[in-house]
Amino acid sequence: MAAPIVEDSDLFDDELLKTEGLESHLLKQRSLKSEAEVEKFTVDESLDELEKQLLFLTQGHPLQQKRALRSLPGIVREHGRKGLDKLASAIQSCLATTDQEGHVAAADAFACIVHEKLLGPEEVQECLLPVAMHVINTKRETDVVEAWLTSLFAMLPWLSQASMRADVSDLALSKGQVEETVESRVVCCRIMGALAPHLDRSALESKLFRKAMALCQDTDAEVRICMCEQLYAFASAVSPELLPTVLPELFELLNDEDGRVKQSALECLIRMLELIPKEARKERVIPMLHGLCTDTSESASFILVGVFGRILQRVACDLEGDDDYAPFYDAYRRLAGLEQPPELRARAAEQFPAVLKAVGARRYALHLHSTYASLCTDQDSGVRTVAAHVFAEAGALLGKERVHTYLLPVYLQLLRDSCADVQLEMLSLFDTTLPMFNVTNEDTRKKAYAAIFPAFLAAEAKVGLNWRLQAHLLSLTYPQWPDLHTSGAVFENLVPLTFRHLSGGPAPVMAAAGKAAAALAHGLKRASHRAEVGQRLVREFARHKSCLNRAAFVEVAYNLVKVFSARHFREAFLPCCLELLRDPVPTVRIRSMDMLPYLKLVLRLPEDASLMERLNKLAENAVEDSDKDVAGAARDVMAVFQQLPMRTGVSASRLSASQSSAPVQLSSGGISVSFDVAAFETADRSKEEQEACLLRDEEADDRRRLDDSGRGLGTAFRSRLGGTMQSGVRSAQPKMTARLSNPSVQRSVSLNSSSGQRRSFDRAPPSGGVGGSATRTSFSATSRTPTSSSSSSSSSSSSSSSSSSYR
Repeated sequence: MAAPIVEDSDLFDDELLKTEGLESHLLKQRSLKSEAEVEKFTVDESLDELEKQLLFLTQGHPLQQKRALRSLPGIVREHGRKGLDKLASAIQSCLATTDQEGHVAAADAFACIVHEKLLGPEEVQECLLPVAMHVINTKRETDVVEAWLTSLFAMLPWLSQASMRADVSDLALSKGQVEETVESRVVCCRIMGALAPHLDRSALESKLFRKAMALCQDTDAEVRICMCEQLYAFASAVSPELLPTVLPELFELLNDEDGRVKQSALECLIRMLELIPKEARKERVIPMLHGLCTDTSESASFILVGVFGRILQRVACDLEGDDDYAPFYDAYRRLAGLEQPPELRARAAEQFPAVLKAVGARRYALHLHSTYASLCTDQDSGVRTVAAHVFAEAGALLGKERVHTYLLPVYLQLLRDSCADVQLEMLSLFDTTLPMFNVTNEDTRKKAYAAIFPAFLAAEAKVGLNWRLQAHLLSLTYPQWPDLHTSGAVFENLVPLTFRHLSGGPAPVMAAAGKAAAALAHGLKRASHRAEVGQRLVREFARHKSCLNRAAFVEVAYNLVKVFSARHFREAFLPCCLELLRDPVPTVRIRSMDMLPYLKLVLRLPEDASLMERLNKLAENAVEDSDKDVAGAARDVMAVFQQLPMRTGVSASRLSASQSSAPVQLSSGGISVSFDVAAFETADRSKEEQEACLLRDEEADDRRRLDDSGRGLGTAFRSRLGGTMQSGVRSAQPKMTARLSNPSVQRSVSLNSSSGQRRSFDRAPPSGGVGGSATRTSFSATSRTPTSSSSSSSSSSSSSSSSSSYR
């Protein structure tokens, strides 16, 4: 029975369907068509697929014909060559009348048959090749010829040498005659270039090589451009003896008056350098490139700048000394100079990593640093954006020490750039460029990151609504800062930003903020800062009155359990996680169900038996939850939760051979997961050691800081006290000398010395002394050494006690 075909434009009316029903609607739709149209679009349902496609190709609507052409791979896949033979005549007649879209569909179908190897080489040669060659040989639209050329090139590896010599080569030569159109000669070039790798060398040299060299001198630039693109294939396929014949043609194309030909020839030269002998490169190629570098015309500059880095890399092995490099240095400085157009300077900035790779990091400071610095400070924001984009690649080539020495000021300037695009470009690569300043010298490293951190904060504040970049920074850049900068600065600046993003925003940003919060809670150097972050997570999220904050904490918990040891997570975060499993809001409970296996991993028997019993009870209650979605989520995860082995008090080093060698296979809902008990225990022990190391490092830093401060204060007290004593002795020395010069005093001293007694002498206060108070100074008759008074003694004891207390 035949069924009528209803066109796509015949839409159903909802009201009509409701009132009259589908059957009456179809009758009305059919009544709107003529009998001839109905008969034309009626297909017998008893026909098989092959007969239907044959009917479509011969009598169908153009849309049906295109559908039949697209279905050819399926026909061949099901019926093989017999199906294709049955449709062969219909396909040829259809291609004679179909439009451009139909030809493209048929060419794509032929290429698909070849790529999927649905036919053998002989069948491809007999069934598909004649159709493709016939279409190419007729004058068609450019898109049609392009599609069939692609199909033909896919067939070439499957064709025999005889077929390529007799059929395809003849087709190429017929299309390349002088009287043919430009488009036809271009097709000739493309077919010969595609044939070169597959055709026998003798046939290639005898039949196609001369024609190819002649087309290099074609009067039309399009043909010469196309021939430039095929020269490498010919140079690779012909014998080395013919290579000297190819090079003059290439060098002549490099001097072509048309800039597009010169550009294509330069691209060809880059590919052919590996085929050219070293002597020829030094004697002919290098001088030719030096001449190209000295060409200051704008057209030549645009041609050179696009391939400058690649050329320099390919010829670097042939350059000896600065004399050979000098023209390239001068050319690059000229291409990046301010006198050039901004587009040219931007393209020069794109080439900088390739130029640096060719020149080497050791020559950067002398020959390239000033050029790159000028590009980073260019007056055009587009040039600075490109310079910022290549910073990461250039820094990787230079190394950390050179990056810090030469590029730190440039880096800071780009981060503080007034153009938002430049700052966003720097931030998008910030996770890669930030570690480049992590040099060996600690003081140098601290100064560098102390300068970078405020610049980063200022640039990050301008991210705005770019949630992708914000998520990128949170997940990749924030976790790096605790290891690079002071704990106080990171805690005061990044923690509030992280909590703000965690409180609200797009889902990817909140997920990235959860990762950042866990990393900051684990990585901050000060224990007080780590504790404060953990307490705020519990207070402001896990136990907050807002269900959104509690749901956000679940995302943080996934990351906390990955970065912290099981012991720390159990002590700091497990209680609030257990509370979320019985949260009053179903959405929070649903999101918490996936945590069950993770929570089981942080427990260890026998010390956590009570917590394990509580967790099992919560899991059982979740399976029977009144909310069907919560219960479903719990059932999905319960299989993994129950299969997960329970950790015991045995250390990773004492696990049995069976436990340590065979990972446990966990499966739930069609998902299979492998869990290695020994690997988990080893990783957990490593995390505990890291946490203990953080505490030891902090204690050592505190002791060192206390010793430094005490030593500094003690030194200050001693220097101040010493200065006071010396000034007092200097002021008293002249007066004491005058007093001792008195004859009566000398007689008294001599008498006391002879009697061996120790005497003290009163010294009159100096005229104009402060307060007129007398100063007692005792002398030893034997040593003649002045001794400080009681006030100096008290000062000395005070200083000594202060110094000891700081130590």
